[in-house]
Amino acid sequence: MNSDGRARLMVVEDDRLIRETLVAALQEDGFEVVAASDGLEAASGIEKVVPDLVLSDIRMPRMNGFELLERIRAMPARVDIPFMFLTAMASDSEIRTGMALGADDYITKPFDPASVCRSIRARLSRLQAIHALIRRQETFLTHYLPHELRTPLNGVMGFSSLMLDTAAEGRGLTREETQDFGQCIALSGQRLLTVAENLLLLHSVTRLMESAS
Repeated sequence: MNSDGRARLMVVEDDRLIRETLVAALQEDGFEVVAASDGLEAASGIEKVVPDLVLSDIRMPRMNGFELLERIRAMPARVDIPFMFLTAMASDSEIRTGMALGADDYITKPFDPASVCRSIRARLSRLQAIHALIRRQETFLTHYLPHELRTPLNGVMGFSSLMLDTAAEGRGLTREETQDFGQCIALSGQRLLTVAENLLLLHSVTRLMESAS
């Protein structure tokens, strides 16, 4: 996004009338728009600016939409940019090719500019939700997970050490000590299990949101 919080879009379309219509509609809807007349111009421009989403035609001179998408997906700093195709007619093989290269969606011509804007906003909203989840995940892993692991591990290690010390002294645990130590170790183990299950759940939710995007 740019400094005022507006999403920046790149529109790649060789038909001047369609390109100008899209740019006007997207700007009217509050987006910042960068336009390119073909894939080669877009590939050069994307090295300098980082759009939040690329909307591209498929059949263009010099570099088509598939080639542009492949070029972008090969850029480590641009690989996650959402990419939507705008096409008059897409065969099943073209759709499969685009999806295999990492396309996020298709919009067919003729199109309703308002519908295009809604589709883009929906795609960006899903992306923002994924990023928010990832940020929460990173916060949990860096700030909370060490504490959540350390506390039950200290319990397991502490009571295990007491049991070993007792054995080293040549005496067994009393019934009360066995019950007390066992309960504390069991509670620590249960807390560790809960942490592990929460991590697995968080990972599963993240994967589901990514696949839905």
